[in-house]
Amino acid sequence: MTELPPGWARATLGELAHYQNGRGFKKAEWSDTGRPIIRIQNLTGSGDNFNYYQGDVEDRHIVRPGDLLISWAATLGAYIWQGPEGVLNQHIFKVTPFIDKDFLFYLVQHVIEDLYRQAHGSGMVHITKGRFDAMPVMVPPLAEQQRIVTALEEQTSRLDATLSGLSASLERLQLFRECLTTQAATGGLVPDTQRHDSHLEGVGLNDGSLPKIPADWKWRRLGDVAEVVGGVTKDSKKQSDPTYVEAPFLRVANVQRGRLVLDEVTRIRVPKAKLDQLRLQPGDVLLNEGGDRDKLGRGWIWEGQIDDCIHQNHVFRARVRGTIVHPKILAWHLNGFGKYWCDRNARQTVNLASISLKKIKMLPVAVPPEFVPQEALVEEIESRIMAANRSEKSLQLAIDRGLRLRSLILKVAFKAHLAPQDPGDEPASTLLMRIRSERAATPRISGGRRTSIESVTTQEEKLH
Repeated sequence: MTELPPGWARATLGELAHYQNGRGFKKAEWSDTGRPIIRIQNLTGSGDNFNYYQGDVEDRHIVRPGDLLISWAATLGAYIWQGPEGVLNQHIFKVTPFIDKDFLFYLVQHVIEDLYRQAHGSGMVHITKGRFDAMPVMVPPLAEQQRIVTALEEQTSRLDATLSGLSASLERLQLFRECLTTQAATGGLVPDTQRHDSHLEGVGLNDGSLPKIPADWKWRRLGDVAEVVGGVTKDSKKQSDPTYVEAPFLRVANVQRGRLVLDEVTRIRVPKAKLDQLRLQPGDVLLNEGGDRDKLGRGWIWEGQIDDCIHQNHVFRARVRGTIVHPKILAWHLNGFGKYWCDRNARQTVNLASISLKKIKMLPVAVPPEFVPQEALVEEIESRIMAANRSEKSLQLAIDRGLRLRSLILKVAFKAHLAPQDPGDEPASTLLMRIRSERAATPRISGGRRTSIESVTTQEEKLH
């Protein structure tokens, strides 16, 4: 067990604050106006768009600028909310601290790896409230907490600014790569050509603004240039049928944007006729039918990595007819333009979005004339993408080093080696006794919940 620095005490996260879980908002409650619903993607930066809630909500579910929030599912992390006043979605704690708020913010960041080790689940990891509350921590005197925060902010401010700049460069690089492949798929990289607006007859869907293409290129529909089919649905009742044959099959998790992840490929038993019908061939373009909105239409080409492989019903297969368009050019187009087209035309349920087979066949595709050297175009794009990948790897390496340095700074801080200690500080044990005493005196209601845990006077307020 780690030795306690002088004046410090052992505690658990559950003793240091009240953690209020958010409210589950149904899609039917979403609105275009009202308070923004704060979801995990709004904390992590993976999504900037808000859904809104127009109705009344209890104060415990209202988030105001400066509130400490902790996500406990999908992504575990601590955040100081800097956005507008909003309402808290489920899977996030709103924190009412009994110690210094900023110190608790850094403390949770410090133990985040330990929390991950206590988490459950493979797809959407989460930590139970009981395990979260029981996480052991070491707590310094309140005055020392504030000195540690000051020292941490001095040490991490420049590092965080550098990391932010590196992340912004990484985002610009990813945008460059998307623009590059979009240009390739619409004739923008063909030398000595001018691009013009081109008409495509509507089919009752939202095609949006089609990119300009050279005069000798034509817009077609995906179903015109490729055979598009859905995959197999698992029949659990017939998995023991002796006439069925076993085959590997790809799921949504295997089909990522611009790559296939084949570390874990599930096997399924299907009729031999179904295997023959759905067996993948090199050059087949795979794209996802649904899931979260960011999964819509993402995909990549099959290169024959696994023999006799098929695909599940949530993964479409597009097999180009002849040589009308190179499979990689089509895959780049689907991952760029296709991503936004699918988003506009998808069907949204409460938690999932999907695009039907009938609709995906209507996705616009720019088709070059026969004389355009598509193989040479693909080689040029791949060389540029490789250069971008090298830059991305260097940026990611720098970010990883910065994060390791930040973790090291936190480790030093929570061993009492970053800020000075003062023997005159009130010991943390006294602080914790006072917190426990005040919490024990707070009335409870049925189910063991306190009537107003927020009414417990924070020790930070007492210090001032």
